[in-house]
Amino acid sequence: MIRGRRGKKAKPSRKRRGRAPGPSGVPLTAGPAWRVTAGLYWWVTFTVVAGLALCFAASLIVRDEVALDLHHRVALARVTDTHAGKGPGTARVVFTEDGSVHEAVVQQPLLGSGLEVDDQLRVEYLPSRPAVARRAGAHDFLSFAAVIGTVVVPPLVVPLLRRRSRRR
Repeated sequence: MIRGRRGKKAKPSRKRRGRAPGPSGVPLTAGPAWRVTAGLYWWVTFTVVAGLALCFAASLIVRDEVALDLHHRVALARVTDTHAGKGPGTARVVFTEDGSVHEAVVQQPLLGSGLEVDDQLRVEYLPSRPAVARRAGAHDFLSFAAVIGTVVVPPLVVPLLRRRSRRR
């Protein structure tokens, strides 16, 4: 006598067996689904923390630029040293404010000729912190941000606009 294959009897659900389901209702025995959910939570958390760290770093960089835009004074300064202190592309300048001598580090021009020792240039400085200065009229960080914005923003915005136009 030939016997037919008998199917397995279905197991009762976790709830019926008296065990609590895993997070989000996914049973812990499901394996891959739980790993995908945990991985998704990890990447979302990582992205949020990394984004906050980048925003904090950018705020520290932009803080002096914004303060210089709002509350600056202009003075004539003399270059005393090039490639000073804060890496290549910087110059140390000396200027006087209300009879006192102050020293600051400014960025050299990105394009064109660099600064030489004993060159005269106009600088914008903060009256409350004269060590924070930049070349008069120079917005090097803002031009860098504009370049980054033209490279980074379009790949992020264009897919959103395409998706939005498809819905209409």
